[in-house]
Amino acid sequence: MKVLIGLCILCVGINALGYHRSVGIPAAAEIRLRESMRVAGGLPSYLGEHPFLAGLVITLTSGYTSVCSGALISHTRVLTAAQCAWDGELKAQEITVVLGSITLFTGGKRQSASYTLHPQYNPTAAGFQRLQHDIAVLTTSYVSFSYYINTVPLPTGMNDTFVGRKSEVIGFGKTGEYNPIVNNQALRDIYVPVISNSKCNEYFWYLLSDAQLCTNGTGGRGPCGGDGGAPLILRYYSGSSDLLIGLVSFSHVKGCQSGNPSGYTRISSYMSWIETFL
Repeated sequence: MKVLIGLCILCVGINALGYHRSVGIPAAAEIRLRESMRVAGGLPSYLGEHPFLAGLVITLTSGYTSVCSGALISHTRVLTAAQCAWDGELKAQEITVVLGSITLFTGGKRQSASYTLHPQYNPTAAGFQRLQHDIAVLTTSYVSFSYYINTVPLPTGMNDTFVGRKSEVIGFGKTGEYNPIVNNQALRDIYVPVISNSKCNEYFWYLLSDAQLCTNGTGGRGPCGGDGGAPLILRYYSGSSDLLIGLVSFSHVKGCQSGNPSGYTRISSYMSWIETFL
C-alpha cells in the first residue's frame, strides 16, 4: 500500500501544489516503515482526555494514504479542514474516522465518512485565496457516546476573538519539523496563546480574514506535519467543558518549529453553516 503523510497545512508562500503531493509524498518511504506524527513540542494525551478528537485516515484517489484530524460535534458529524478532503490536486476517495483512541492506525472505533465542503471553499484559487473557508463536515453512521467518545461544545453566538487566551491544539502530527518518525504514533496536545490577526499579519505576506485566527509559535510550539484539521480548543472554558475555536489550516514557510505563528479556520465565523448539519 502506498502511504503518504498529509500535512494538511499549507506552507505559506511556497506551495504551488497541494499539501498531499508537496509534503506527504516525500515522507512516504519513511511512513511505510514507521508511524508517528505528533504536535510539535507537545505532551502525550491519555485515553479519554479529549473524547471529541477524531483521527482521519484518508485514502486518496491516487491510491496513497494521508492523515488528518477533526472534532466530533454530534452523533454523526465531525468538523475538519476542507483541504483534508480536497487540496485542489488530490481528493479523498475514502475517509475513515477514528474515535476513542490515542493511536491512529490501531484501536478505537472506526467509521467510514462522507464529506461536505464549505460552499465557498476553492482549493484551485490563486495564492492565499485557497486557504479561505477551509472547513468541511464529515458524516458518519450513528456513534454512541461514552467516556472515551463525546462531542466538543461549539462557540454558538460568540463574537469573542479569544486574543490573549491560552488555547490547546490536539493532534497526531510530528513532534518536530525534522524529528524522525518513530514506531508508536500517538495523540499529543500543547498549549499555545491566541494572538491578534494584525500581529499574525506581520509574519505573512497574506492578510488574514476575520474568519481565520492565529496562535503564537514561540519556542517552536504548535501544530506540525499530520495535524491538518486538528482542533484548537479553550480547555475548561465553562466548568469541565472545553470550547472548540479553530481547526488547523496553515503554517509558516519556515516550518512548525521556526517560532512563527500557525493559522486556523475560526469556528465562530461558520456557526450558521455548521448548525445546518446539527
